[in-house]
Amino acid sequence: MPLQLVLNNIDSEVGANEPWPDDVKLFQPFETEQILLPDNASSLAVQAFLRMCNLQYEVVQRRNAEEMSPSGRVPFIKCGAFLISELEPLMSFLENKV
Repeated sequence: MPLQLVLNNIDSEVGANEPWPDDVKLFQPFETEQILLPDNASSLAVQAFLRMCNLQYEVVQRRNAEEMSPSGRVPFIKCGAFLISELEPLMSFLENKV
């Protein structure tokens, strides 16, 4: 298992006890110019799950979203002290929060 996935799993377990912060940001590339179809689908899935759970967040579009991500993949979320990227680790993190 790659190191980043192990770290994301540890983050999702540790972060489960923390309250949901008010300044959560979901990072992704620009929708109209840069985002690829699979990345857009992942971002929309994360947004839908966040809305279903009534968790507050803000979508932030950046040109360098992939370079900002801990794994180099988008979308990724900044939730307090945690940076979690890619769909599976994000969903695990969010499931532990609900």
